Amino acid sequence: MRSMTRRRTSLTDARLAVLTGFVSLSVAALSCSEDSTGTVLCPAGAVCALHPTLFVVGQVRDSSDAPLATVPVLADAYLSSCGSSNLAEAIPKPLGGTSDSLGHYVFGIQPQRERPGVCLRLRAIHGTDTIVTDTGGLTFIPPPAVPETLTINFVFP
Repeated sequence: MRSMTRRRTSLTDARLAVLTGFVSLSVAALSCSEDSTGTVLCPAGAVCALHPTLFVVGQVRDSSDAPLATVPVLADAYLSSCGSSNLAEAIPKPLGGTSDSLGHYVFGIQPQRERPGVCLRLRAIHGTDTIVTDTGGLTFIPPPAVPETLTINFVFP
């Protein structure tokens, strides 16, 4: 019986070694890289694309300071000024979140390549009212990077 136990252990160790080798190979194949201009690339499915590097958070309230629930907060990222026709193609879509019962919303952005000078346009939509706010001069950095937080609050009349 002991030899059978040892065989199982040896077989398990061999499977573990093969699995570890496969995972290591997969991680190497799906890692970030740089192109000839030094731009960091993060292909779809890459390990570096597993974590957002920018979290957009905030609260949606009405004029009496009461939280507003189920308000969609949508975002578009532009390469230069907000509203230009140059949408940032390196930012996966859709961008946005919905406020919870306390009016809080949060969503993450996972850029696929570094983009300096990005303008982020946020839109909160409550009934027939829409509030738009622009934040320019952002630098989107792909993983691995220390995540940053951008806080934008909305107050509806």
